[in-house]
Amino acid sequence: LIEHVPLQRASKGGESSMAMTQYAMEPVAKLGLLKMDFLGLINYSILSKTIRLVGERRGERIRLPDISFDDPATYELLASAETTAVFQLESPGMRRYIKELRPGTLGELAAMIALYRPGPMEHISRYIDAKHGRAPISYPHSDLEEILRETYGVIVYQDQVLHIMRKFAGYSLGAADIVRKAMGKKIAALMEEERENFVAGARQLNYAESDAKAVFDLIEPFAGYAFNKAHSVSYAVVAYWTAYFKANYTVEFMTCVLNAYQAHDRVGSAVAECQRLGIAVLPPDVNRSGVEFTVDKAADGKPAVRFGLASIKNVGESAVAELVTERDEHGPFSSLEDFCKRAGEDAANKRVIESIVKAGALDAFGPRGRLAASADNIVRLMQREARLRDSGQSTMFDIFGAETPTPLGDIELVDAPEPSLRELVSWERELIGVALGRRILDPQRAPAGAILSREELDACSDGEKVTIAGEVASARLATDKQGRQICFAGVEIFDGYVADVAVWSRVLEQTAHLWQEGALVQLRGALRRRGEEASVHCDEAVEYAAPETEPAAPSAAAANAQATPKVAEWTPPPPEPAHQPSAAPEPNASAADGAAPPASVPAPAVSAAPPPPAPTVPAASAAPSPNASASAHPPAPTVNRAHVANGTGSTNHAPATNGAGSINRAPAANGAHVANGAAPAPADSAALDERRKLLIRMTETNKPSEDQVLLKRVLATLLEYPGPDEVNLLVQSEGRYWRIEMPLIRTNYCGELEAQLSDMLPAGAAVTVESTAA
Repeated sequence: LIEHVPLQRASKGGESSMAMTQYAMEPVAKLGLLKMDFLGLINYSILSKTIRLVGERRGERIRLPDISFDDPATYELLASAETTAVFQLESPGMRRYIKELRPGTLGELAAMIALYRPGPMEHISRYIDAKHGRAPISYPHSDLEEILRETYGVIVYQDQVLHIMRKFAGYSLGAADIVRKAMGKKIAALMEEERENFVAGARQLNYAESDAKAVFDLIEPFAGYAFNKAHSVSYAVVAYWTAYFKANYTVEFMTCVLNAYQAHDRVGSAVAECQRLGIAVLPPDVNRSGVEFTVDKAADGKPAVRFGLASIKNVGESAVAELVTERDEHGPFSSLEDFCKRAGEDAANKRVIESIVKAGALDAFGPRGRLAASADNIVRLMQREARLRDSGQSTMFDIFGAETPTPLGDIELVDAPEPSLRELVSWERELIGVALGRRILDPQRAPAGAILSREELDACSDGEKVTIAGEVASARLATDKQGRQICFAGVEIFDGYVADVAVWSRVLEQTAHLWQEGALVQLRGALRRRGEEASVHCDEAVEYAAPETEPAAPSAAAANAQATPKVAEWTPPPPEPAHQPSAAPEPNASAADGAAPPASVPAPAVSAAPPPPAPTVPAASAAPSPNASASAHPPAPTVNRAHVANGTGSTNHAPATNGAGSINRAPAANGAHVANGAAPAPADSAALDERRKLLIRMTETNKPSEDQVLLKRVLATLLEYPGPDEVNLLVQSEGRYWRIEMPLIRTNYCGELEAQLSDMLPAGAAVTVESTAA
C-alpha cells in the first residue's frame, strides 16, 4: 500500500492501530485498489448466543439454515409490529408500515425492507394497498408486467431498474448499471444526457416518446437509493430469524439481546420490552447472578431475566468471574463476612464494591446505605482474606478440618442514612441503566391525556399536539442562530422511554428552573418528525408532582432494627421440637393437606414444628428483603413452618413476598387468634427475665388490605420501644399455623407498649411472653 497511497495510524493507537489511507474512496478506486464494505451485525452474535442458550436450557439443537420460513408465530409477531430488537424493523416508521403490510412471505418482508428508503418510500402505501386488494395493480407499461409482477407493479429493487432499462431502451445490464450509479450522483447535466439516451433507445424499440419519458421519470428516484434484491433478501432473512426466536424462544432471545446491549444505552429499552412481554427482569444479586445476563426464575416460578454482575457499571468481567465460579462450586454466600472471605482478590476494589452495593447486588446482607458507607471496611476484609489464602497461612481452627469454618471478624457497618427513593433510582440508572421496580412515575396517576409509552408516541402524527410528563434524564443548553439560549432535553416517560424535547428560547426563559436532571416536568407541544427522529417542541411546561412519597430518613429505632445479623462462630443445634415429624421432609414436597401457605411470607428457612402456643424451633436469621427501605416497610422476617399435616412438614413451598419485607396478607384487627387460652404475660418489665421473646398471635382474614395495615401498625409500634426482647409472629392461615421470627426487630415489652398493643389487638392471649434464658 505504501507504494500507492499515503497512510496514517490513529494518534491514540500507536503501532498496533489499523493503518488508514488519507485518500477518499474515489481516488482509491481510480488507482485500481479494491474497496469493500464489511457490515458487522451484532444481531449475528445475538442469534448465535440464543441458539446456544436454547440448547442448554431446552436441549433443542437449532441450525439457522433449518428454520422454516413459514412459521405462523413469526408472521404473527411481525404483523403486530412488536419488533423491538428485530433486525431492520425497530424504527417507528418501519413498525407502522410492517403492521399495515402484515407480511406473509419472506419476499414481502424483503420488499418492505427495500422500500423503506428515500425514493422508494413514497410508494410504500401503494404497495401495501395493492397487496391487500385495496388498490388495483397497475404497471407503467404492459411490457413491464413480468418484471414488476412480484412487487404488485411497484419498482422496489435496483435489479428491476436495470431490467426495465434493458427491456425498454435496449441497454446492456452492464451499461444500465453505469447509468444507475450516475443517477445516484444527481448531476443535472449528466441526468439530462442519460434521459435523452434512454428516450432514443426506447424509440428504436418502437415505444412512444411519452411512455419513455414517464418510465425514466419513474425509475430516476429509485436508482440512487434502492437496494438490490440479493441485499434485501439477505436482510429479510436475518430479520426473520430474529423475529422467529423472539416469537418462539422469547426469554432466551431477550436475555441475549440484553447481553448484546449491556455496554450501550439501550439496556433501558430492552428491559422495558421484557416487562411489556411479561418477563420479569430481576436485579443483580451476588448469590443469583452470573457474569452476564442469565435466565432465572421469578417469585411466581416463571422464567425471568437476571442482571449479570459484569453488567454493572465500573464492574468488569474479570472482577466478578472468580466470584461467580467460587459461588457455583461451593454454594451461595451465607453472609457479608462469608462473601468477603470467598469473593476473591479481583473484586476487592472500592469502586467495584461501591458499584455492586449501590446496584443492589448485596441487598441480602444489609441496608444499601450502610453497606455503601462501609465499602472501605468491606474491601479491607476482602483483601486480608485474599492475602491469607494466597500465602497459604492456616489458623488454629484448621485442626478441626474443613467442616469447621474459620470464624471471621464481624464487619462493623457504618451508621449511615438510607438513600431516598430518588437517590436509589439515580444509583440504579447510573449503574445498570434502569431503575428496577422503583418507579417515581405512576402510570395510574398520569395527567389526563398524557403519553404513557413509546408506542403511543410513535402512533402520533407529525405536528400533533401531545402532553408528556416524566423525569428529566438529560439537559443540554445551546444557542440558536440569533444567539438566544435553547435547551435540548431527554424526558423519561412512564414506560422508561426517553423522549427528545426541544425547548426554544421563549419557553426556556419562563421554565429554565425545570430543565435540570432529576426534575419532574409536565409539558405540552407539537410532535415533529425528521426521518426516523421524533421530538416534542415544548410550548408550555410546569413542574409535575411526584406520584409517590419518597421514604423519609429512618428513625433511630428503625436503623437499629435493620442491623445486619452477624454470623456466629458456632451455632448449637436447635432443641428437639415438641412433635417430631414422622419422616424427613422431602425437598419441594407439598403439605399433606394440600393447603398453600399465606402468600405474604418471604422465602423461609424451613423446619417442622408443633402448632402454637409454644413452638420451640428457632428460625434461621434472614437478611432484609432486597430493595427494602426501613422507613417504608418492616424488615424481612424468616419463617418456621409450624403447621400440622399428619406429622409431616413440607419444605421449599415458600410463600411469596412483595419484595419489600412486609407481609401482604396480615391479620385484621378483629382477627387475632387466642391459643389455649393462655393468660397475657405480665407487663412489668422488672418481673421478667432480661432475655424474652414476644409471641404475637394473629389470624389471617379475607381482607388483605386491612391485614396489611394492622401488621404495619403493630411492627411500627414495636420499633418505638427499642430494647433486647425478640419478636415472633404466630399466624393462623387456613387452619395452619406459621411461626415467623423477626430477626431484625428488638423491642422492650413494658406496660405502655402492652397498652398500645391491646388497643390494636383483641383482649386475651393475643400477646404472650416466652423466656429465652438458657
